[in-house]
Amino acid sequence: MRSSLANYPAAEDVHLLLVLATIPSKALVLTQKQVTNLLTQMHVDPLLFVLDGSVRGLGILSMYPEEHALDNDCLRVGRHWNQDIVMDVYHQFLLDFVMNPARSGAYFLSQEAYTAVTLKILQFGSR
Repeated sequence: MRSSLANYPAAEDVHLLLVLATIPSKALVLTQKQVTNLLTQMHVDPLLFVLDGSVRGLGILSMYPEEHALDNDCLRVGRHWNQDIVMDVYHQFLLDFVMNPARSGAYFLSQEAYTAVTLKILQFGSR
């Protein structure tokens, strides 16, 4: 897991994607294009989206598929592109990892990091 995280430019990028991933996708009916457009407007480097969807990435944004050709609750991620992975289980696994400081190290999603990312999103939304 840490080797995949190390591919991301900064822990803040991972935190931003994970905070967005905690928004219930079914409630908001978000698509990957809408989420990446939001992040682009927030001046997040588009290469982050390419990395996240690649074999080297964690597929955090894959919970917002453009087309629901797969099962509604499944996604395909990185090296596991040929397997259906249950979305909720995968994202819970990611959150459990980054919320454990011993396991996630620099990528620990502390209360302060979560608050900083949430404030950044709120500040952008209030403009």
